[in-house]
Amino acid sequence: MALTIKSIPVLKEKEAQNFVEMAEKAITKSATVDFSNELKRARAILKKAKMM
Repeated sequence: MALTIKSIPVLKEKEAQNFVEMAEKAITKSATVDFSNELKRARAILKKAKMM
């Protein structure tokens, strides 16, 4: 038995504009994660184990 194809919901007018605004804010707000401390610890562990 075949499965029915579901329609794709479409945002219109105010909802679409709100979605675009929120997406643009999220893009500008994106932050990076600083792993420098973790990297230092990992290198120290590898150095102690004579693997580096």
